[in-house]
Amino acid sequence: MALHAARQAGLGASETAAHLQIKLCAYRIPLNPCRGLDSARPPKRPPTNKEAWGPSVFRDVRVALHPRYRALADLGVAAGLRPGEAFAWSPDDLRDGWLYVDRQLQSIGARHWFKLPKRDKTRRLPVPTELEEALLAHMEEFPSVEVTLPWVDASEPTMAWEQRQQVTVRLLTTTAYGNPITSNIFRTDNWNPALEEAGLVKRLNRADGTPRDAWKGTEPFTFHALRHTYASVQLGAGETPVTVAEYMGDTVETVLETYAHFIPDVGGRGLEAMGNFMTVA
Repeated sequence: MALHAARQAGLGASETAAHLQIKLCAYRIPLNPCRGLDSARPPKRPPTNKEAWGPSVFRDVRVALHPRYRALADLGVAAGLRPGEAFAWSPDDLRDGWLYVDRQLQSIGARHWFKLPKRDKTRRLPVPTELEEALLAHMEEFPSVEVTLPWVDASEPTMAWEQRQQVTVRLLTTTAYGNPITSNIFRTDNWNPALEEAGLVKRLNRADGTPRDAWKGTEPFTFHALRHTYASVQLGAGETPVTVAEYMGDTVETVLETYAHFIPDVGGRGLEAMGNFMTVA
């Protein structure tokens, strides 16, 4: 319409284009009509397909670990602890038949500190007899060590380091020198070499043939995979996602998005129940 009106006015080609642009600008929507709508959300990431270990894989890795660190693998697979939670776990956290997860250990370089677990969620979960026996055996061979570190509170992120509260914890597992475990050093010096000894990953070499502190194929075999294994065993045994989320310190949504493929007969049980309902009706 605007182009026709411009031609009727006797405008040239270049003038017609300019006139048309001016007209079109007048019809632009001044505001985004979707702005402020609660229903407008970015798409969610697709569910991940986390892998769980079989018993033989866990056994091979556990045996390949130095005996000092095998209790960490036990806590990961039988209690679903994250690495920092396992590093910070204390024998005093085993109380009244429950295993408590009250803190995690974090490190940057040589600096260590305690803080609440992820999402500030402390939790407790029942203890398998086998895990309790493994922990007691570990403590007989490697006595626990008291370690005093600052407590970092997320509500006070700018507090000076020396002003933070000092907390003493009797750690289940430390280094051979009685120091807190640093995640990166543990992975490089202990965890990945154990994976290599178990035949699960391959160490990479430099150009001159000397070995590097790097391995190929570690993604399915990180310490965190023990947590996935815990979830798979729990859900596979029929434990509800609500209970598993409580034990793992996760949300139910996270458990369903991440671990739902571990639940046996997904959809089949509901279909059978619906058929039974229709038969009775």
